[in-house]
Formats: sequence, structure tokens, C-alpha cells
Amino acid sequence: MKGGFQMGDTSFDLADSSSQVRQAGTTLTATISATGHLTRTFPWTINKSVTPASLNVLPGGTGTAVYTITVTKGTGVDAAFIDGQVCVTNGGALATENLTIVVDLTMPPSSAIIASVPVDVSMQPVLQPGETFCYNYRVDIPTGSIVPGGTYKVTANITITNHSGHIGTPFGPSPSDTIILATTPTLINDTIHVDDTNGMSFTFSASGSQTYDKTFTCENEGTNINTATIRETGQQSSASVIVTCGCPAMVNETVCVQADVTITPSVVVGTIESFCVGEPVIGACPGTLVEECTFTVSQNICVQIPLAFSAVAAAVPTGTVCGTPAVGGCV
Repeated sequence: MKGGFQMGDTSFDLADSSSQVRQAGTTLTATISATGHLTRTFPWTINKSVTPASLNVLPGGTGTAVYTITVTKGTGVDAAFIDGQVCVTNGGALATENLTIVVDLTMPPSSAIIASVPVDVSMQPVLQPGETFCYNYRVDIPTGSIVPGGTYKVTANITITNHSGHIGTPFGPSPSDTIILATTPTLINDTIHVDDTNGMSFTFSASGSQTYDKTFTCENEGTNINTATIRETGQQSSASVIVTCGCPAMVNETVCVQADVTITPSVVVGTIESFCVGEPVIGACPGTLVEECTFTVSQNICVQIPLAFSAVAAAVPTGTVCGTPAVGGCV
């Protein structure tokens, strides 16, 4: 008897039940959720400046710099997208093979696909028998297809290659969901917050500027870099103040500066023209023939040479003459 055995038989022909299961494959069920988003995002630029950019501070004294933060708000840019989850359940007795999910976007009643995105299944690429997993997706609505209050349909095309009845061929369910896009966009970065490394924070809802003062002492000697950052976007702009510390002094000396000037002759031949002198004659030119004529021309010229004389200086400490120590500060 095929597929079984009889008592007393020394041989039998049992069917391979695991092979039959593999040939039968597995089955899938799935759902898709959808939420529509209509946004308007405002771009910003930021610039930070400081006046003056350098300060010389006397020992024990202070100097003040004025910082200015300027932001510019651009025109809002509309965008729309749909996101949600595709939840897939393996209802069969075998693990899935080659699971893929592609979400298509249409605008009913039209069935024309206006956008299509593959869904990342790497978090759970294989579903075991009886297992359910939900995969996140997002599909952007093309700019030219954004219609506030419009109807949109998302369809998840889910396939495996070992689906029952379709072994070796990608096959699976295609659940769908429909949403109506909002009529009023959600505003993004309509208002921004600027954080400053000097400890200041400012709020802007429109283009504008904010200024503040900062005091420096000799403890700040060197380059002081300060940065303002738009909290929402991470955009930054920096300004620096160089602080030097010491007693300023101005000295001068009259010197004679000398330079050697060389003049090299230069003659440029302009456009050459020929003119007839008298009437043509029959016969040879009088005189001795030569291949070319050479002669010398001279001209007195005045050469004007602009010069700018200057000098550079360096100061090198050479020592000090000690005075008499005294109690108290300098007077």
C-alpha cells in the first residue's frame, strides 16, 4: 500500500512529510495603517558679528565688545507625506522566504501610482510560523501632487517566494488604507530659538537682530571665539574678539628709505600701413637692391614711475632698569 505499510512487510514506502510541507508552502495575512501629514517648513539663515574685533585692555582694566546676532526667515516650503506600519502575520507552518514589501501611493479614484517606496524589513527579514511583525514605512507625496484635503490611498504589496500555491514565485497579500490630507499645514520652524555660547538665548518669529555687550579683562587675553546656534536646525555662526593686555605706547623715528630703480627700453611696433608716392614707373628701382632696409629711430621720453615708500618695524625686549620697590598699586 503506497504511503504506508502492512504487518509482515520487510520494506515500506512512507512519503516524506517534511517535503510535502515545503511543497505546500506557507500563507500570509497583513494590514497597513496610514497617517497623513501636511507641513510648511520655514528656512532660516544666521549671522553673528562683533565690534570691535580686537581690544587692548590695560592691566586691571576692562574692554567692551558689542555682539550682533542677525537671522533671516525665508518663505515656507510645503511638503506632505504618509507614514504608518505594515503588519504581516505568517499563518503557515514554514518560515517565510525572501520577504519584500513595497508601498504604492495613488489618488483615488485614479489608480495611477504617483509614488512608490520599498519598506525596510531588515529588523525582521524572516517570519517564523505564527509570528507577526510590524514594519515602519514613509512615502513622500510628490510636490506636484500635494492637494490639501485630498484623498490618498496606500497599498502594501507583500511577497514571499514560498507562498502556498505559488512556490518559487513572489506572491502575497496587498492590504490598503485611505487617508484625507489635512487642509491646514503644520508649521515647522515658524519660531526659532538661538542659543549663544556667551550664555544668551533669543527667540525669533520673524527676521531681525539682537545685540548685547560683553566685558573683557586681561584674563581673556587671546582669541575669544563665540558661537550662536539655531536650536531647531543646528545652523551656526561665530565671531571672534582678540584681546591683548598691556600699556599701549606709540614711538616714531624719521628714516631715509632708498631703492634702486631700473629702466629697460621697450618699443612696440604698431599697425603698419603702406601709401603710394607718385605714379608707378616702368623699369627697375634706381640704386642698389638689398633684401631689407634698416635704419635707427630715437625719441626722447619721460618715464613716470610711481613709488610708495614705507618700512616695517619689530620690537625686541632688551632688558629693564630696576626702580625702587614701593607699597601699594601704581599711581
